[in-house]
Amino acid sequence: MKSTLYFLMFMLLTGLTFCTTEKATVKLSPQQADNIRVAIMNWMECEECNAGELDTLVRHGNQVVGSLDAILADGPSSARRETYESHLRDVYREMVEYQKSHPQDKTAGSEDDYVNTYMQNYLALYQTRAATALSAIGGKDARAALEKAEKRELRPDVKAVVQESLKKIKN
Repeated sequence: MKSTLYFLMFMLLTGLTFCTTEKATVKLSPQQADNIRVAIMNWMECEECNAGELDTLVRHGNQVVGSLDAILADGPSSARRETYESHLRDVYREMVEYQKSHPQDKTAGSEDDYVNTYMQNYLALYQTRAATALSAIGGKDARAALEKAEKRELRPDVKAVVQESLKKIKN
């Protein structure tokens, strides 16, 4: 009985190990994975984006399409969202404090309204940059990611960038 259980576990694990998908999995070295992570973050977080951030990301080609697809669907990671939300709450509190000595400068809305507005903009920024990068990378996987995104419910400005990215995508 025990040997049968081990055999079944072995078959199950072996089968899972050798299952393939349409996309080939490429094993990256830790350095390559870190370079990709940095390239993605530099593009997502750049302010003026004039230091070649997009070009650097595009050089990674299909290796980043899966990550960009996930960003297009979900936006920043939960850790990035938490960090940014904390930053926004700090900024709001600083504005309220400033207002005490400058009553003519009114803070618009509640802290939650302020945070929600800027969090939605942060999500949209990530999504539009992911769409732009996918278009610049091109290929069938990037196109599929954009087509999938086009079917989602997105903010109108994000949807417009996705549609424009589909028009411009390299094949």
